[in-house]
Amino acid sequence: MSATNDSWNAPPPASIQAEQSLLGTLLANNRAYERVSDFLKAEHFHDPLHGRIFTAIEQRIIEGKLADAVTLKGDFENSGILDDVGGTKYLVQLLSAMVGIINAGEYGRAIHDSWIRRQLIEIGNGIVSTAYGNGGEADGRAQIEAAERALGDLICTGRRDRVMTIGEAVAAAIAQAEAIYKGGRSPGLLTGMYTVDQALGGLWPGDFDLLAGIPGAGKTALAVQIGYSLAQRLFNAAIATGATEDEAKRIPGVVVFSLEMSAEELGARIAAYRAGISVEQLRTGRLSNEIAVKLLHAQQEADKLPLRIRDCRALSPKLLAARVRMHLMRQPEMLVIVDHLLVLDSDTPKSRNGAGNDVATVAKASRDLKQLAGDTGLPFLTLTHASRASAKRDNPRPTMGDVKWAGEGDADCVAFIHRPIMFMSSDPPRRGDKEGEEAYASRLNRWHDERDASQDLAELVVAKRRMGATGVWRLRFNGPSTSFDEWAA
Repeated sequence: MSATNDSWNAPPPASIQAEQSLLGTLLANNRAYERVSDFLKAEHFHDPLHGRIFTAIEQRIIEGKLADAVTLKGDFENSGILDDVGGTKYLVQLLSAMVGIINAGEYGRAIHDSWIRRQLIEIGNGIVSTAYGNGGEADGRAQIEAAERALGDLICTGRRDRVMTIGEAVAAAIAQAEAIYKGGRSPGLLTGMYTVDQALGGLWPGDFDLLAGIPGAGKTALAVQIGYSLAQRLFNAAIATGATEDEAKRIPGVVVFSLEMSAEELGARIAAYRAGISVEQLRTGRLSNEIAVKLLHAQQEADKLPLRIRDCRALSPKLLAARVRMHLMRQPEMLVIVDHLLVLDSDTPKSRNGAGNDVATVAKASRDLKQLAGDTGLPFLTLTHASRASAKRDNPRPTMGDVKWAGEGDADCVAFIHRPIMFMSSDPPRRGDKEGEEAYASRLNRWHDERDASQDLAELVVAKRRMGATGVWRLRFNGPSTSFDEWAA
């Protein structure tokens, strides 16, 4: 099939008049630069000549110097490029195209939008060329990933930075504190799990939080339970405001990007947790009529909730942030959970950190997720493995050093799920050659008492919080259903 659309032969999108008008405005009033400085760059101009002039204007303004037709003429003459930028006559012509400073932002955005559309055309042409076999021998899936990565990078351009005076920043912090006081609760997103909310202070908008633990500690179970509890709260709130169950199911809720477990495996965790049965019973099919009824109720309850699972086990960490961003464009959410960050990228070698991951890849993924949390204003809860090195310490409770390769520097909060029983020997202590019977019996009793006390104990260890206290909070771990309850001492 051949393309007959005339747009294929049309010139690339450009706003030459907007480029001239904006440059003229900048030359007439340097304050207009404030309207475009946070998103517009020289490469966004279609005419390279305009890009060079914009760079010269920008450089003088950044240095605190005046940038007008006279000063630029002198700079270009000294550099020997005055004729290359159109000479004095063209600088004067730009001044005649100037518009009011109030319109500078709109003209800048028109220039930036034309650049985005040119990039889309370039990406599209690359996709077509590669698909026809003109760009190497990459298979179809690799081509899709390359296209997705290119689109994700394009989406991330043009981020805006806020500029505030220190007085404005202090005033904003005080206003937020007053709103919290008057509202009677934290602006953080409360999950409905009391101990988790106490430990984390709620999930704060724009925060990038890490939840870590050694394999088997229950970090996935806790994260999914947090997501389920929050989805229930959001659903109930929507119903209370008059939404139907079908409408409440489609509201912004919780999305879990699962890079380790399948959606079915996570579903089994949720079903066992809500039905109060063991995961083993569910997966082996040992179901009585009573259990079947409980599972039916669990399924009906879960089917209503705005909790979504993206099965991304084959996804490269390099594409993670772009995939999350694209999901959020189609389906807004209130919380993003990533399970988990430390997954080996098939096209990178293993590192020497013992985690089985390329350090640079993990660092880039965490920075991208951190940036995305800030861009979207959503809390991100990202899971990661903790080092087993803590088992060699006298106190095996995890510390920040146990996740030093997993983006802990980017995190606003770093919490660990720690189960002391996992670090205790399952074999009773042996009696010493010279140890008396009574002394050994006392030591053996202490061992039994310590194991009994730790059997279902889980600790939520908050090792880092940018805006709050650290500490240790207790939870009760239910092994068969791999779920957590409040600790009732």
